[in-house]
Amino acid sequence: FAASGASACVAPLAKAANLRMTHVMLATDGVWDKLEKYKGSGVTALLSHGADLLYDIDTDMTTADLTEVAEQVQSMGINNLTRLDAPTTKEDDGAGGSWEVINSSQLGASLGIMVPKS
Repeated sequence: FAASGASACVAPLAKAANLRMTHVMLATDGVWDKLEKYKGSGVTALLSHGADLLYDIDTDMTTADLTEVAEQVQSMGINNLTRLDAPTTKEDDGAGGSWEVINSSQLGASLGIMVPKS
């Protein structure tokens, strides 16, 4: 990421999550805290504070791409945004320790793109 920017994260993140992705937005928990403040106040409030939000987001998206995201948020309703931490699983890191990797099956189920076989 440090050498190539946010666009370098798209392919490895998509592979790890087993999701089709075209862009990536990296943000701290503080961004969600800010977004939650705008729930119920409409997209106008979101757009008027856009610079404040963008300061805490690293992305490969252009201004036009971000405007499209804001329009999608407007059509869905900001009240319908839900924060979801990606489920993880511990794996051996090969050096005697462990690290956490995205559990793509649980993530797919949480997002509603995978459903249990009935």
